[in-house]
Amino acid sequence: MDLLGLAELVLKLKNIPRSGWLIRGISPSEAESVAEHSFSTALLTLVVADGLAKEGVEVDSEKAIKMALLHDLSESLTFDIDKAFARQLGEAGSRLVELAERSAIERILGLLPSLAEEYRELLEEWKSGASIEAKIARACDSFDMLLQAKSYERHGHSRELFEAMRKKALEAIKGSGIR
Repeated sequence: MDLLGLAELVLKLKNIPRSGWLIRGISPSEAESVAEHSFSTALLTLVVADGLAKEGVEVDSEKAIKMALLHDLSESLTFDIDKAFARQLGEAGSRLVELAERSAIERILGLLPSLAEEYRELLEEWKSGASIEAKIARACDSFDMLLQAKSYERHGHSRELFEAMRKKALEAIKGSGIR
């Protein structure tokens, strides 16, 4: 296991701004990093998954948290390619982003041979959104985006930014089936 190699990639995430915010007019000095987003998503996932488990919902909190922590790890090599930008390039653009992210995660998992299969399966499950754990983590990913947009609005950025993110986040959360 190449823990030092992984740590170097994780450190990169602290300096990669979320491109969606940059595209929407947030300055690089204000834009949250991928690492900040991943941490917030993981913490929200922890609380939601544990809260649902306390209510009797059968959920594996650890699995959900792992998905939240791993979901943007490939961006340490690909940077944060805005999904809306990729869609503007059409199907070929979306395929190119998917190929880049898949290639990056395979390079990263190569540093962790004893964990690679488990993490690959978790990322595939995240992507499919089929399990309760993936639904929770994906909903928390969207909720974090909404909270960040609200924070930008409170700091003087346009209300339109928050409204655009609110619509996107609410659609994702509603689609998750999480109550």
